[in-house]
Amino acid sequence: MVDKDRLQQWSRVVAEEAQAKDHSAPEIAGFTEHEAPWRFEVLVDNLSQVADSVLDLGDDLPDASAGTYDLVVSRFRGIDAGEIASLLQPDGTFLTEQAGSDDLAEVREELCALSGPSSQPAAPTVSLMEMENALVRSGLTIERADAHRGHYTFEEPEALLRYAARMPWLPTPHPDAPGLEDALARFAARFEDGPLEATASRFVLLARAPGTPDAGRLDLSSLPDDDLKVPRV
Repeated sequence: MVDKDRLQQWSRVVAEEAQAKDHSAPEIAGFTEHEAPWRFEVLVDNLSQVADSVLDLGDDLPDASAGTYDLVVSRFRGIDAGEIASLLQPDGTFLTEQAGSDDLAEVREELCALSGPSSQPAAPTVSLMEMENALVRSGLTIERADAHRGHYTFEEPEALLRYAARMPWLPTPHPDAPGLEDALARFAARFEDGPLEATASRFVLLARAPGTPDAGRLDLSSLPDDDLKVPRV
């Protein structure tokens, strides 16, 4: 049986996170993550060195003209593969990092119960293969595809509640969720044996748009000047 005071404390955490306006630099006590072997910021910096026009698809899609950018980047946001392809110049590149569809799979059911039946994540999770296929169907060529499966450690329920509220691909706990305290009690039961470890799933994709078509030509410069002799059979 979960203590009533603890349930009320976690309810306040849910309400606090729901009212927060800025999660740009979250620091969550009692949370550790086995990070991916790549650093997305470093990948973006390296590609930006040779890019003249860069578009970062952040929270809001800015006004963007078709065929304008030689680098488009997106992180932890849902994408439209056809729209990405239309934004790129010939030979332009698209870089994205996404959460895999099995991220936090162990507690998805409990998180959905805390968010209510009508709540949908801002960035639905997809598999690496699904996104690869979507980009290829839109005419892009995949140049890099790396996946990482590690683990999270949450020392207590509060850490996981705060993390879920700040990540756009996860069901977000909401103070108006039906039967919130009962859902929190079931959620807390996952911590009865100590800290919770769950799957951390990430992948990074780099795709390139087709280059400018070559009209083709007939090059006679390599033909010999002498008359060709046809051997007799």
